[in-house]
Amino acid sequence: MGEKFRKAVVSRLPLIVDSSSSNPAVPPIDPQARSVWSENPDNCSLTTPMVTLLSLIDEHYEPVARMAYTGWPIYRVQD
Repeated sequence: MGEKFRKAVVSRLPLIVDSSSSNPAVPPIDPQARSVWSENPDNCSLTTPMVTLLSLIDEHYEPVARMAYTGWPIYRVQD
């Protein structure tokens, strides 16, 4: 599923809303937040497809806003 999602991101370049700030089981998109995130058996794991997807987002996306109600960051493709 990670690879399928990565392909969809690459082909469509959508806005991405990062809801991980309210879900500690999901690795954050933000590399700094992800560096202090801890993987455990109840969390999503940083599999190779997940790391590949996050690397693609790190390289091509930038945070541009936050959702007003939740505070979730919104990322868009860098110009």
